[in-house]
Amino acid sequence: MYKKVFWGLPEHIGEELWDCLATGKGDMEEQTQSKMVILLVVVQAQDADMVTSSLRKYGVVAFELSSTGAFLGRKNVTLLIPVETTNVELVLSELKRNCRQRIEYVSMPIEGQPLPIPSPIPITVGGATIFILEIDQYLEVLQ
Repeated sequence: MYKKVFWGLPEHIGEELWDCLATGKGDMEEQTQSKMVILLVVVQAQDADMVTSSLRKYGVVAFELSSTGAFLGRKNVTLLIPVETTNVELVLSELKRNCRQRIEYVSMPIEGQPLPIPSPIPITVGGATIFILEIDQYLEVLQ
C-alpha cells in the first residue's frame, strides 16, 4: 500500500497540494508535459487575501501557512503556490500588483543619552519574498 508523506505540512494541505501536482498531468513518462514549480511566497497578512483572490481568478490555487516575522514580530502568511512554469510570470505579476510596501515605525532607544528615550525609526516593510522551487519528482512512500 502507498502512503503520501508531507513533511511539516498539515495533512489536509499536503493532500490538496499533492492533488494539484498529480491531477491532470497524464503519464509521468510523457516528455511533453509542462514542468511544475512551487512558489514559496512570504507576504504580509494584510496582502494575503488580495493575492489569493486575484490568483483564484486565473485558476491558480494558493495554500496559506501562518508565520511571524522575526525582526518586527508582525504576522505574515507563507503561500505555497504550485504552478506550471508557463504560468510563473502571471503569478509574479499578480504578486507585484497586490503586495504593498509600507512604512512602519519601531521605537529604539537613542544611544549616548543619559536616559533611554525611545525614538521612532521608520522601517520599510512589505512586498513579497519569493522562492521558486523546481519539482524534479514527487514520490509516494511505501508504508
